[in-house]
Amino acid sequence: MDPEAPDPEPTTSEGSAAAEPSVGRRSVVAAWLVGIGGLAIVAGALLPWVLIDLDLTDLGGGRTREVAFGFESTDGWILLALGVVVSALAFLVRPAHRGRVSAVIVLLAGAAAVTIVSGDLRRLDEDALRALAEDLAIGSDLTADEAAGVLLPRMFLVGGAGIYIALAGGWVAAIGGAAGALPRRRAGPRRAPDGGEEPGGLGRPGADGPSLGPPGEGEHAG
Repeated sequence: MDPEAPDPEPTTSEGSAAAEPSVGRRSVVAAWLVGIGGLAIVAGALLPWVLIDLDLTDLGGGRTREVAFGFESTDGWILLALGVVVSALAFLVRPAHRGRVSAVIVLLAGAAAVTIVSGDLRRLDEDALRALAEDLAIGSDLTADEAAGVLLPRMFLVGGAGIYIALAGGWVAAIGGAAGALPRRRAGPRRAPDGGEEPGGLGRPGADGPSLGPPGEGEHAG
């Protein structure tokens, strides 16, 4: 071994310097998405889900506006619980904190929130009419079906901000969970700049194998 040969560079992983910051940035983005999504789910459950304008002037009544909040329903309470869980897990989606398990839980919670809110949006008119009809039937001689027939042509309904915020929060949380659950790519061993093996290989300085020079080179003349 040539004593003047330079020491071999330490073996590292190709692209590790670039891969680690990339993984770190992805985990930070995932944590922010999860946190924002969880807070949006909670806020959506606390805000109005539906606004109902009633015009009963032809029946001797007046015009009123009914506001229904998310937390006034069972689905709203479920969303509150999901939003709190997602918000808490936003601090655990980093790799150093077994983040992939937490990210999978967040992904499932976000998907559950999207499913619940989407179903409520499809049934928004029906649920609001049924709730108002039941209230009207309690204070009158009408059945719930008769009260619904009276209210249907006299009500105008629009979705409140809360139900759309909760839906968006579920999607954001699910995307953040998916980003945090993606596997971390591991880079292979680094190649030398000239495409050869790392120092210490056959035919390189420091190799213990025989010399690869021409036969007879270095022998004394007989």
